[in-house]
Amino acid sequence: EAPRVREFITGSEAAKEAVRRSNVDLAIAYPITPQSETMQLVGVLYGEGYVKEYYRGEEEVGVMAAIAGGSRAGVRCFTATAGPGTLRGLEGIASWPGHRLPAVAFFTCRVVNAPLAIQPDNIEIAYLLNCGMVVFHAENQQDVFDFIMKGFTISEKNDVTLPVLDAENPPARLSRDAPVQKSNFMAYNIHAVWQQEVWAAVERSRKYIDKYMGGLCTAEGVEDADAILVASGSAAAQSREAIRLCAEKGIKVGLIKIRSLRPFPTMELRKLCAKAKLIVIPEFNYVGWLAKDVAASI
Repeated sequence: EAPRVREFITGSEAAKEAVRRSNVDLAIAYPITPQSETMQLVGVLYGEGYVKEYYRGEEEVGVMAAIAGGSRAGVRCFTATAGPGTLRGLEGIASWPGHRLPAVAFFTCRVVNAPLAIQPDNIEIAYLLNCGMVVFHAENQQDVFDFIMKGFTISEKNDVTLPVLDAENPPARLSRDAPVQKSNFMAYNIHAVWQQEVWAAVERSRKYIDKYMGGLCTAEGVEDADAILVASGSAAAQSREAIRLCAEKGIKVGLIKIRSLRPFPTMELRKLCAKAKLIVIPEFNYVGWLAKDVAASI
């Protein structure tokens, strides 16, 4: 293993360092807070020669379409957006899995609904969970660094070939099913079978997540715990502080950190929560998309 140096860097700087090491062919930017700095720093990498092609798109719809075009051409693609930008580009983003495009996108979540703010509401993840892509959720800068690089590796495996938010060659994949080439409007049974294959590919990514990331979730102190916190993203970091405060009062609380939202660690959660007395799921959104997934799993 290469020597490591411990430094404090921002999430955008972590993404930059991951892209620096990922041999990215094409990066396309469109600014939106709090993501703007991320793609600005990727532009610095372009100037230094670490990214082969880089430009600023006209808006998010165009960016996501261009990322799709680059991925279809067989080059490694990266972009980032946030909040309203996610929603504006969602039509294109949602098409990536069906076209089997192994692009990597970085979503720096923020409020999308009124009253408008740039606080860390992550409701936009709820829109991404059911598109058919692999979805990782980073707790901190180290996760951002790791997940982006490993996302490229996992997404390009021959039996996955899906976008990672964090290869079966796309042209070859499309040519297997003649109706896809004949018309934009196909019979529902063809569409249904195609979606089954997309989600089967999501499931096949599990073995690579286990291999390269050490599992879809991690568990700390869950044995004989009075309560278990199940969290993902930055809520996991705040959960650690809650656990510390509970420990001062003699309450033993464990933590299950969800790293991969799609595929979801259903069997792992069933095992880890089998003897749980109380499960608490903190989230930075009102609708509780993680709580619903956990409840459905256990």
